[in-house]
Amino acid sequence: MGQIAIGVDKTRSFRFYIGYLKDLIEDAAVYHKPSLLAATILGRTLVGAALMGAMLKGDKEKLTLIIRGEGIAKEVLAAANGEGKVKGYIANPDIDLPNKVDGSMDLEGAIGLGNLTVIKDVGLKEPYTGSIGLVSGEVAEDLAAYFYISEQKNTMVALSESAGVIIQMMPEASEKAIEAVETLSKDLKPLKELMGESIDVSEFVANVFKGIGEEFQPIVLEERECIYECDCSKKRFEKALLATGKKSLDELADSKEDIETVCHFCGKKYYFTPEDIKKIRENAEDA
Repeated sequence: MGQIAIGVDKTRSFRFYIGYLKDLIEDAAVYHKPSLLAATILGRTLVGAALMGAMLKGDKEKLTLIIRGEGIAKEVLAAANGEGKVKGYIANPDIDLPNKVDGSMDLEGAIGLGNLTVIKDVGLKEPYTGSIGLVSGEVAEDLAAYFYISEQKNTMVALSESAGVIIQMMPEASEKAIEAVETLSKDLKPLKELMGESIDVSEFVANVFKGIGEEFQPIVLEERECIYECDCSKKRFEKALLATGKKSLDELADSKEDIETVCHFCGKKYYFTPEDIKKIRENAEDA
């Protein structure tokens, strides 16, 4: 289980969402068993989605973050709701590339050219969808660009595979406040290092803002628990099969072989016999 702190600074110049999500990411790794490179990409995407999910209200409001590129990672997807439930997957969990010249992992090479898409369902008639071209493939920079381009919000984003910081400036923020956040961003220690210095999200928040100065010290308004949870079910897979159409269902029923379906988010398998497929086909006729 992870923790997310939501708050503002003393002057109400910015709001922040800070995640201490080590346990959540470890739970995700149990399902996906990713390589080190894949774990880093998936972890950052899950952390980003979890923090954006903290901007929503309740389990009815949902968000999906999708990164699709031409690189070997292919696609990374994370979904979250306002209740703190997160799930995700990476299409190719076994990826591996040599490190870059500076010794860092080559996330940009693994993802390649592509797009970042955010889908928000907040209970309106149609979900909101925003999409931008990837800026770097490092995830944090891409999310910052998304907020600026699609939502017109000046946002600082810092992510590791198990922690994250999102700071968004309020419309009335002063130049002094903006400069303070820019300096914080420039001087911020690696989040992995700050995680090692923190025992929980409260201490992590304090360490993140340690150098910002008294005027803009953080006020935590709420702390939320956050878990990795897949809500798949056989019923959902029935609906997915139904959506393939009557012709496809006829072919599956005629094959006289059991159909195996696998959940991308948790690896759980669901089996459908030819008789199951025929019943789904009958439901399609009744619909």
